[in-house]
Amino acid sequence: MITDTLDFIEDAVPEAMLMEGHDNALIGYIERFGSEPVACYDYNVVIRNLMNEFYGHEEEQEAYEAAIEWYQYNMIGAWVGEGTPCFLLKPEEVCLLIGE
Repeated sequence: MITDTLDFIEDAVPEAMLMEGHDNALIGYIERFGSEPVACYDYNVVIRNLMNEFYGHEEEQEAYEAAIEWYQYNMIGAWVGEGTPCFLLKPEEVCLLIGE
């Protein structure tokens, strides 16, 4: 599935900016009037990926908080031009990340 989505994006939007290390979170691309298409990532999978990076050094709740902070500063807070990827947040799944 990951390869299929990545291949789909690379064929449909060859100029799309992709995030290294998060191919498993890539869900497609978005189109909107007046803008070029941009890659779209599943927020929850991105946060899980980041938690996995921090989890070996911290407890689960601390890893979650570190992942959120990293995401907010380095991903949402990083504008790299019109092709900056977007993130799909599905509210019903957010609590699943930390077992609530």
